[in-house]
Amino acid sequence: MRDPNRHPGTHGGHGVPQTRPPDAGTEPRDDRRAFSPRRSPQVRKTARNPPSPPSGPFDARAEAAKLKDQTKARRRRVRRRSRLDRHGHELLALNDAGATTEELRRWLLERRIRVHHSTVARWLRRNGAG
Repeated sequence: MRDPNRHPGTHGGHGVPQTRPPDAGTEPRDDRRAFSPRRSPQVRKTARNPPSPPSGPFDARAEAAKLKDQTKARRRRVRRRSRLDRHGHELLALNDAGATTEELRRWLLERRIRVHHSTVARWLRRNGAG
């Protein structure tokens, strides 16, 4: 059976086993980072956003509507132009004529536009081809 007070390493590399004092490891560890005011969320929260006093009765519907408007504003994305937009009319016409997304991809490749067939399919779906 292993001695719990015996340290697994050796002392000084000479093969002499190192033993721990009998009370080693029993006292609580001093973790100073846990008590640092810089890391405390309560200190940070009050320093950045001091609470405002209530300005009347709480209107849950008005607050929910305000939050919904904020959510809509956050979700709004700026549409970036696609490399396929330059050839949009031709792609839509070819698609209406029965060309598959793989055939459209090859047609674009002849014009030095290398895209995956799923990019073409996604572009068609977003630009009105059904």
